[in-house]
Amino acid sequence: TRLVDAADGKPDVDFFRSFYKRDESSGGPHMNGWINCLFPFEWNYVSKTFDHRNEFAERWHWPALDVEHADMDLYWQGAKQKALPLGLSRAPLSWRVLVPPAEYRYELLAGFVGVSQDSTSLALCAEIGWAVRAT
Repeated sequence: TRLVDAADGKPDVDFFRSFYKRDESSGGPHMNGWINCLFPFEWNYVSKTFDHRNEFAERWHWPALDVEHADMDLYWQGAKQKALPLGLSRAPLSWRVLVPPAEYRYELLAGFVGVSQDSTSLALCAEIGWAVRAT
């Protein structure tokens, strides 16, 4: 409902200030805001895939935790940005030409490539795109 309220011009400012860092905190490699809810899985360095549960996605609560009763070591922890997916998918592509014999290697990329802002409403929108690049 907070997103709907914001779209209706009634944003919960404190809620959105805790998007990336909880309670307007800064510094450190951890994202401890509610952005964690958007990333249920982290990189697993053993399996080399995004199959490790992001415990901070499940543990994040709003309104902010009661600081007086929270375990402060856990309060400021969060997922590290480098452990989360980029939002871009990649796939190899080989183009084999018969005459004259040749092989060209490419990579297909698709996903989130940026953000745009509506000049009237100031609303942000994710931009999705694709590309082919030589490797």
